[in-house]
Order: sequence, then structure tokens, then C-alpha cells
Amino acid sequence: MAKGFGPAVKTPPATKRQKAYFKLIQALLECPRGRELKILRKHPHLVDVGLVEMMEMVATILVAQREFSGAEFLIDLAEFLTENQGAYSNFNTATGSSSITGNFVKAPAFLWEVLRTILLNANDEQTVYLILATNSDELNEYFLWQFCLWIDSTLLKSEPKLKKAIALFLISFCKMLWLFPLGNRAINLEIAIAGFEGSAKIFTREA
Repeated sequence: MAKGFGPAVKTPPATKRQKAYFKLIQALLECPRGRELKILRKHPHLVDVGLVEMMEMVATILVAQREFSGAEFLIDLAEFLTENQGAYSNFNTATGSSSITGNFVKAPAFLWEVLRTILLNANDEQTVYLILATNSDELNEYFLWQFCLWIDSTLLKSEPKLKKAIALFLISFCKMLWLFPLGNRAINLEIAIAGFEGSAKIFTREA
């Protein structure tokens, strides 16, 4: 079980809510297995789409750090909360919060899969291209729309070191998608351009 997720948590986050998300994720990573839901029930106001998205982001960072146990744990927990949306309502009943709400927009689900595939197969582009080819139908206009919305509404507003790390992975994804010959070529290029432009807003000249 990972005891932390690197330097991304050492810098104060952009908002108090993000700081609370990170603190909760750290507690989940450190808790004994089987006590996750008990911890979540103690923080019902934080169990929302923002927490799930941060779990995915941190899991991707953990994969890059080869902390596979912690990454798998967060991925599974995020999937559980997503698939059992009633859990949000149960957790939030006491506070009167709505279920899947918040200022965060989730990234397309396939994005995290391909980013983690890139990280695990950094020297094997064929494996990544195989994943893209198998799921080329998911690289569509809806993916582009959700991808752009996620960049503007979530990624750019994330904690600085976390979004810088994710942006590096995005650049790798966009480079590969730029050269990817299958699927809708125009959509592939638009997705790649959106990722490059979003990353450029993070890696500014000043930064």
C-alpha cells in the first residue's frame, strides 16, 4: 500500500476543497483494507465527482512512480463509487449535499486507461497503438467535447504540481494520437491540438 503520492501533495493545492480531497485520499491509501467506506462516511461532503476525478489523477501519478498497489486500490475505489452512484446519495444524506456534483468535470474514462498504458509501456509504442486501435471508436466528437471541458474545468484548476505531472502525460498521449493513422483523422488531430493547447497553459513561458 502506498504511503503517499510524491511531491504532488507537498505543495498547497489551489483550493481548500482540493486540499481536503488530497487529505482524504492520503487517509484512504494509508488505511487498513476494508475500512475505506468507513472513512468515506466520515467525510460525506467530499464524496462527489471531484473526489473520483482526483483519485484517477493520483492513481496515474502512482503508476508513474511504480506504486502499483496504491494505484490499483484507487482505481478500484473510483470505479466502485462511479458504478454505485447511490453511494453518493447515502454518504451525502446527512449534509443535504447533492450526489454527483461539484466544480469538477470528469475526464473521458478511456483517457486514464491510455495514459496509464503509455506510462507502463514507455518504450513500447506498439502496445499503446494497439490500445488506441482497439478503442478507436471512442475517439469521437463526444470524447473531444468532454476532453476539452475536462481540461478547462478540472485540469487547469488542479493543484500545480499535480496538473504539471498530468500535462506531461497528456503531451505523450497527444504526440502518439497525432501520428495515429486509424479512426477519424480530423477528430484525432482536434483532440491532440486541444491537449497541446491545454498543456501550453500549464507550461507557460513564465512557468
